[in-house]
Amino acid sequence: MTNFSKVFPFLVAILLIGCSETPKDSITTYFDAENANRILLQVIRYNYYNEGIPANDRFNSKYDSKYDQLKSSFQFHKYSITKSGEHIFILYRLHHKDKYRATGGQIKLDSNNKVISYQEIFVTPLLKLNELNQRTDFLFQELAQNGEIPEKYLEMRTYVEWPNESQRYDTIKHEWIFIK
Repeated sequence: MTNFSKVFPFLVAILLIGCSETPKDSITTYFDAENANRILLQVIRYNYYNEGIPANDRFNSKYDSKYDQLKSSFQFHKYSITKSGEHIFILYRLHHKDKYRATGGQIKLDSNNKVISYQEIFVTPLLKLNELNQRTDFLFQELAQNGEIPEKYLEMRTYVEWPNESQRYDTIKHEWIFIK
C-alpha cells in the first residue's frame, strides 16, 4: 500500500467535514435563522427606499408586510463580527433578472438584536452574480481586516459606485446624498 493510499481516505474525510461547516463569514455563524431573518428585515428598511413609504416612517410596524415581501430580493452574502464588536456585512439585492447590487456596511445591535446603528460604506454598480461575488469578496476581506475600505479601492468605479465625488452616505438620514 502506498503512502498516498493510506492518507487519501483521511484527506477526503477532512475535506468533507470542512465543506459541511457554516462559513465564518455567514450570518448563521452568529445567529439562528429567526434572529438572522429579523436582522435582515431591519437592514432592508435602512437599505431600501420603498416608494409610498416616507423615509422618516419606514420603521413603522404598519409597513412590516411590505418589507417582508421584499425579503426574497435580499440576502446577506457576507457577515462577520469584528474584534471590536462591529457587525460588518455585504448585502445583495436582485435588481433585474440577472443583475445585482451589493451594499457593504456595518451595524451595531443591542442585546435584543435590534439595529441601533447603521452605516453603508459602499454600494457596487449593477453586476452579474459571478462578477459581484469576486468584487465583494475582495472588498469584504479589506473591510474585515482593516475596518474600512482603503480610498484607492473606493475610487475603482468597476467595484464601487458610491461613495464618489458627488455622493456620500448620510448617517443621520440613512441615505446617499448629493454633495455637489
